[in-house]
Amino acid sequence: MPSQDRITNQAIIQKLSALSRVFQKRFRTIYDQLDELTFLQFQTLLLVRDAGQTTMHQIASALQISPPSATALIERLVRLRWLQRIADSADRRVTQIVLSSTSQRRLDAILKKKFRHISSILDCLTPADRQHVYRIMTRLEGRMHINSATSEHA
Repeated sequence: MPSQDRITNQAIIQKLSALSRVFQKRFRTIYDQLDELTFLQFQTLLLVRDAGQTTMHQIASALQISPPSATALIERLVRLRWLQRIADSADRRVTQIVLSSTSQRRLDAILKKKFRHISSILDCLTPADRQHVYRIMTRLEGRMHINSATSEHA
């Protein structure tokens, strides 16, 4: 490990990239329970779960994909019975997208397994380490939101 005064952004980026690859590899086994789904489809399920209900337009915007791509994505998830369409009571022209009751249970089970796995990894940290990691991640998250908002208005 480089000395504390010599750790560069490049070293941090390399460490984050390596950690990201390990996480992806480790979680592949958890996500194998969803072998019928692509990563984008899984991200869509999480998006819908977090929103409770959402529209095709909101999904396309959040995933940064075209509306026709979002339509194809949602069509497949409806056919696989992960998602359902429901009529919007306030506007007949709008269709809301929601998780099916069975997909909610399956998704919850997978996310619990993921949480347990990550928790077992974090167990090696001391309480002080956890505070430092949390503080750093919070700062980086804030910076990413600032950069995201700035680039959207540029």
